[in-house]
Amino acid sequence: MSRASRLRTSFFAALVACSYLPAAADESAPRLERVGRYASGLDADAEIVATQVSTGRALLTLSKGHLVDVLDVTTPSAPKRVARHALPAHGDEELTCVSFHPTQDWFLAVMNNKDARTKGRLLAVDATKGTVLAEYATGYAPDAVAFSPDGRVAVVADEGEWTWRAEDGFHSMPGSITCVDLSAGPVGGKATTIALPDITGRTGVTSAACKRTVEREIDGKAEDVPLLGGVPEELEPENVAFSPDGTRAYVTLQENNAILVVDPREARIVDVWGLGTTTHATDATEDGKVDFSQQLVALREPDGLATSPDGRFVITADEGDTDPKASKTKAPFPTGGGRTVSVFRAADGTLVGDTGNGIDEGAVDCGTYDDTRSDSKGAEPEGIVAFASGGRTYAVVGLERAAAVALIGLDAEGHPRVLGCYALGEGSKAPEGLALLERDGVVHVLVANEKSGDMTVFRFVN
Repeated sequence: MSRASRLRTSFFAALVACSYLPAAADESAPRLERVGRYASGLDADAEIVATQVSTGRALLTLSKGHLVDVLDVTTPSAPKRVARHALPAHGDEELTCVSFHPTQDWFLAVMNNKDARTKGRLLAVDATKGTVLAEYATGYAPDAVAFSPDGRVAVVADEGEWTWRAEDGFHSMPGSITCVDLSAGPVGGKATTIALPDITGRTGVTSAACKRTVEREIDGKAEDVPLLGGVPEELEPENVAFSPDGTRAYVTLQENNAILVVDPREARIVDVWGLGTTTHATDATEDGKVDFSQQLVALREPDGLATSPDGRFVITADEGDTDPKASKTKAPFPTGGGRTVSVFRAADGTLVGDTGNGIDEGAVDCGTYDDTRSDSKGAEPEGIVAFASGGRTYAVVGLERAAAVALIGLDAEGHPRVLGCYALGEGSKAPEGLALLERDGVVHVLVANEKSGDMTVFRFVN
């Protein structure tokens, strides 16, 4: 069957003439199989999933009600809820992320205050009872948290995103990183918030010359706020991933097109990587047909990131977040969002390679590509996880605007290639957070679907 014949009905007529045909399926090749689903009972807001492999449990956030569902996933194909905790909120707070301690019966939850000038909170919560064990102050607008592999330290990405207008222009509170020493347990934890450096002028980061803006709601109205440089007020930490040995944490600066390298135990920033641009063929026009014949030049702007199990590579999901859209971008200015998965050497941030247009092509192949997104970041790779199997490294990335996940294979040198794309099915949509779970030697990927309020479980078959 041709790739065009598997597209959604609204694009069928236009795609019959498309000359791109997928490779024949190889049943012996590595692939993902959808094996399970958990329905929260809510129709939206399932954003983050976190696992505790040692007990076969998972956490699923339901952000609207500050809810965290604790799931038994010892049988991954049949997740069961064992508890639902409503976290205490102060004023206009939102729950943005959770992370499960690797072995102990508690988790961390990020509470972001929508008042731009009020710092956020990090809660340590008993996973069985739902009681708050401890509370730590973070920076402004905390968005993500991750435990080190040994559970002795955690890192929070404080996005500092909220913006307001003053007589001299737009302003926001500065982004920051909060490191929490948990070696003495949650009650004895100590939080340290790190100020970010000025990265203006660094190669590969977003600058005024890129002519980028970010959309913010100010006084009830959407405004395009210009990104003028790399001052701390404009830096927006997004997501966190640890090295396997826990000595480094990597933090994406999505809107700034960079990665911070953090020493979590000493609570200091040791490096900044500018991520540059990707150039590849794409469909950059919303016109009811898919034609991958246009050239995309884009800042990568990653959201999620992961490290390879051997610690050699940092792998990013290049979603994008700045404007103008591809259809409005005129040379020589880049657009926002690589539509790629990129691989960097963990030792120094050197680019190994990216997937080019493979992700959008994969979404077409599995029948979930939405042409209305062609001029605006495509399928939008967002959350990502990485694992090893059979001596090879793989990554799975959620495609927020394509209701699917993509399986990426890395060769021995780290070069990535899209191996397949798999629909969420069952009306699930907008995959946000991903987590890994290994049971009886089999790798499973749990996917939190923001717009449908559920979680999908995939099994890796090799």
